[in-house]
Amino acid sequence: MDKQEQDKNSKAKGESTASEKLNIFQKLKVRSAERDEQIENIMQATGWDKSKTKAELRKALTKGIKAHQYLNRHWYDLNDSELTEAGRYIRMLADQEKEEEQFYIDQAVRKSGWTRAEVIADMDRLQPFGIGRQKYVQRGCWMMDEDTIHEFANSSLKRVNNRVKRNRKNYISKVSKITGWSYGKTDLEILKAKVNCGASYEDYYVFKFYEMTPEEQKEYVTLNDFVRMRLTYNDCFMAAKPFNEKDQFNEIFSDLIQRKWFVNRDITFEEFLQKIDGLDALLVKHIAATQGIGISKYELGPDVDKRELYDKLMNDKRCIVEQYIVQHEEVAKFCPTSVNTVRVTTLNYKGECKFLYSVFRMGRGAVVDNFHAGGIAASVDVETGTVITDAADLEGNTFALHPYSNEMIKGFQIPHWDIVKEICEKATGRLENFNLIGWDFAITPDGVELIEGNPGASYVVAQIPNIADRIGLKKVMIEPYL
Repeated sequence: MDKQEQDKNSKAKGESTASEKLNIFQKLKVRSAERDEQIENIMQATGWDKSKTKAELRKALTKGIKAHQYLNRHWYDLNDSELTEAGRYIRMLADQEKEEEQFYIDQAVRKSGWTRAEVIADMDRLQPFGIGRQKYVQRGCWMMDEDTIHEFANSSLKRVNNRVKRNRKNYISKVSKITGWSYGKTDLEILKAKVNCGASYEDYYVFKFYEMTPEEQKEYVTLNDFVRMRLTYNDCFMAAKPFNEKDQFNEIFSDLIQRKWFVNRDITFEEFLQKIDGLDALLVKHIAATQGIGISKYELGPDVDKRELYDKLMNDKRCIVEQYIVQHEEVAKFCPTSVNTVRVTTLNYKGECKFLYSVFRMGRGAVVDNFHAGGIAASVDVETGTVITDAADLEGNTFALHPYSNEMIKGFQIPHWDIVKEICEKATGRLENFNLIGWDFAITPDGVELIEGNPGASYVVAQIPNIADRIGLKKVMIEPYL
């Protein structure tokens, strides 16, 4: 190599080294600014001076607690022994998360057909977008093009993360108010439950884990358990369109659905009149509606202007319009304003329909009975169809008598239960790669109507009716299948 070439390489190397040094300097500058802001925020929260704040931060750091954890988790509330415990559980959680990463990698390899090295490389590529390994598998990121990745990261993922942050603060505040613990102490106790049994902030609150021993907590299905079940037995979110789009669901399971239905697109007024002929009322749902959101009821009496209703529906968002279900009078007596439904969750396990749980869901005066929209639920014995617990709501309040009608709940026999089970057995496993499904049924005077299927079936509603007796369902719902 001649001297000119050596000088050129030396210059390039020097420029590269200078650039690296500049990047390191800029990163250190950003970290210093972040640390100054964290110190200022802790001073405001505690009333400490800067000297004491820095000393307490150094103490936390020696216990394995980073400055942002100390601030965001309010661990300046903790005494020395609690702070030591917090550091220990942070390390334990980090170890668990490393082990769980292997599960998510394995699932991505199985679902994508890629090699392990290809999956890991793609996961690492998307890490800067804020897409962790769990979300990578849940959303099927290997199927996304670059535009979809950017849209997911900048839109729906941000909404999810913001909702998680709001829920975290909400549940910590609720538990703190009930127990009298400080915010930081509450956060620590929830962290301990997460390490102990995979509990989320919602799990800790709704299952009243603050009243339970670690051994009792382990009896419950938690978010971590059910995520693993869903990812093991169901395909990713990207492939769930037949369940997320209600018109597709109705077409696939048309042999199990008796009611009239149509989509509010591409039909004339005359066709509309034919479709609603003989009906007393309509239920209109946005195609992708969940948790009872976006559902409206329209009466079809002689005084209703059908042309006005047609124009309104045709100009609405894409919806599915269905015949309003007239429920069995014995079911309606609990709350006649809503269609009270049965949720049965099944698992297609080695070609056999396994019944994991069932609940009877009732409204409290609204149009819908959905548990997350103010409804209540009671456990149903899968073999007999008999309600075997009092009802409960999402706040954990229990009801022996229905709060709307004053009807006794426990002991009620769901009509046509044999038909419910028969339809579950016919529907389970019909869609390949979706084996864990929560089926929703309305009970009619003449039989049963299959309303929808949910591949994200809730483990929360399954267990809340049993909280008073401290009966978790992990041994029934999880352990035989994972």
